[in-house]
Amino acid sequence: VVSTQSTGSSGINAEYGSLAQEGWILKPDITKSHTELLNTDLSHVGAKIIPPDFASVSSLDGPRILQFKRVKDVSHSKISQENGSNKSMFRITLSDGNGACSAMNLQPIPGLSGKVYPGTKLRITSGGAQVLGGFLLLTPANCEILGGRVEKLVENIEKNENISKKKSNDGGPPKFVPFGSSANKNSANLHLAPEKPNKQDTENENGAVSSMTDDHSRNSRNDRNNSHHDQKKCSSEGQRGKKSWKTGTKYKKFG
Repeated sequence: VVSTQSTGSSGINAEYGSLAQEGWILKPDITKSHTELLNTDLSHVGAKIIPPDFASVSSLDGPRILQFKRVKDVSHSKISQENGSNKSMFRITLSDGNGACSAMNLQPIPGLSGKVYPGTKLRITSGGAQVLGGFLLLTPANCEILGGRVEKLVENIEKNENISKKKSNDGGPPKFVPFGSSANKNSANLHLAPEKPNKQDTENENGAVSSMTDDHSRNSRNDRNNSHHDQKKCSSEGQRGKKSWKTGTKYKKFG
């Protein structure tokens, strides 16, 4: 039994030693295999690698395995990044599970694109990598992407991507239609076409016009009658005035 325990302990130490040679710097008592570690968040198993004064150091020793936290294409449009172009310069955030550092690729690196998910593992090779201006400078000679998939981190990213796609499909401004296009002309004709009245509206309108015509005729007749009456009244009053004037003249003459 003692021999078995000893052999088992030696096997664990050998495995751990092999992992350390690969660049896995782990917390004590971690007994995961290489494949398991690739798919594990380093925040659960990784020991501290990135120094607190990282911005002031000149290099990071290797071999060391870190994981991607964020990748942003700073030389091409978002479309180029989504298409997985590796002919780009990326601003990268790497993590050892405890702290983080900024990095940038000086040359295209196999496997590096805007589609690299958080949790994907990257190894700094035994020669280490230069640090300049607070950035770890990555080249194909000093690093390699190992892969791996941390389900929890990937699910969060995919969930956010699905929400963004849904918002883009459900809302947003209407599609741009160039001026003078057939779709634009059809739209303009649609808005300018007069509305055809229905039968009920036509009957109501005709009735209203007829009523207005009758009212106008009655008002015209009334106006003519009133005018004739006023003329007759003025003539009568004129005759009475003339007679009174003659009577007055006669009275004054005999007086």
